[in-house]
Amino acid sequence: MDKLKTIIEEIKELHLEFNEAVSSDDIDNAINIGFKLYSKLTEVSRTYILFNIIDNTVKETVSDIIRDYEQALFYLQGADDALRSFSSESLLKARREILRLLIAYVQGLIGFVLGALAILMDSGKVGSLESSEVKESARKKNVLLHII
Repeated sequence: MDKLKTIIEEIKELHLEFNEAVSSDDIDNAINIGFKLYSKLTEVSRTYILFNIIDNTVKETVSDIIRDYEQALFYLQGADDALRSFSSESLLKARREILRLLIAYVQGLIGFVLGALAILMDSGKVGSLESSEVKESARKKNVLLHII
């Protein structure tokens, strides 16, 4: 469970940094941190959430949801990379739109990941694709409540 707590703290820290960068209108930094956060959330989705789903129909549905988020991430990264090669001031508006979309996707994915992790932790056991171990829940410590 310590590994999961560390991951949740990392997500919390990245989310805080992301919000600060967005609030200060630091578009480049916000986009970079947003991509890191988004990547971490999709990684956790596959490593912890998908790994712990037993029913094949539910697993397939969740896999499709994660895949949609991953495709959106790749699209946003590609668009951002293409725009970085230009130096025109008019492209700032396009990069702001990328940031706006990134914010929306991160908010949706963070809700999905934290909600699923809360359910898994409440069930008493959380396995990890990384270690293939099953560990006892940290239910009494309310780890997820500190993020929200």
